[in-house]
Parts: sequence; structure tokens; C-alpha cells
Amino acid sequence: MNSMTSPLIAQYKLTSQLFDSVLEGIDDHTAGIRLNDKTNHILFIAGHIVSSRYGSANLLGLGAASPFNGICNRGATLQEPSKYPPLPEMLQEWHSISDRLFELLEITDDNKLLEPLPVGFPTVDTTIRGGLHFLAGHEMFHIGQLIFLRKSFGLPSPIDR
Repeated sequence: MNSMTSPLIAQYKLTSQLFDSVLEGIDDHTAGIRLNDKTNHILFIAGHIVSSRYGSANLLGLGAASPFNGICNRGATLQEPSKYPPLPEMLQEWHSISDRLFELLEITDDNKLLEPLPVGFPTVDTTIRGGLHFLAGHEMFHIGQLIFLRKSFGLPSPIDR
């Protein structure tokens, strides 16, 4: 680990812990409930976060597609809950890609992090490092949505436990 990756590792580890705890105790039926016709359900958001983590690993050279692309990527049409993998499958995929991301962060050098982003993100820092910070924040944004939904369904926030 180097000085440029250590803040990224800390941020991704925090998000990893929160993702696990925010989905704890949620069954697939609850995960498929929408608050109204303009909101996403937990199944979509969880799959989207997993796909985002693939995006982070791919910035570091992984070169693998999320199994939830197409159904959970940005702009995807929201499907009926039965079309989504169950939460345990999403959590399994989350742990697998997270382990790989942490391995990649441990071996990534500063030169790689300072390369220009291959895709555009709304960030001032247009290096891979900036893209990784953006995606870590993106994950946290969606964790906040999951916490809101948990509380809407009468479940405690993982932060309050």
C-alpha cells in the first residue's frame, strides 16, 4: 500500500462494511418494494453498487464485467423484482469483487493512479485516482439510499445499531 492508495482503501473498506450491514435482515420481498413509481427498489440499488465496484476494479485493470450489468447499470429500465438475483447472490458477488479490488489497490503504484481516466466522470481530478475517489463516493451515495429505504421499512439504520 502506498500513500495514494491508503485513503482509497480506507474509503472502500468503510463502504464494504456498510453495504453488508445495510442489507442485513432484509428479505428479497422487502428488497423488491418500491416506495412509489419514481423510486428504485433495494434489489436494483444493491446490484448497481456491485456493478460500480466492478467499475473501480476495472479502472485498475481487472477487465471483467459485472454479472448485473444490463439490469443494474445506470439508465437501465427498472424491472420487476423477480428479474433480479436474490440478495445473498448479490452479497456473494460483492465480496468477490471487493476482495479483488483490495488486491489491486495493494499492488497499484502511483504512476497507474496518475494516468488519465479512460472515461469521463464529473470530477475535477481526471486521473484514475480521481475516478476511484468519485466511484467510492458514488457507492456511499447509494448506501445512503439503502439506509433511507431500510428506515422507511421500519428497520434500524446500521449506523444507529
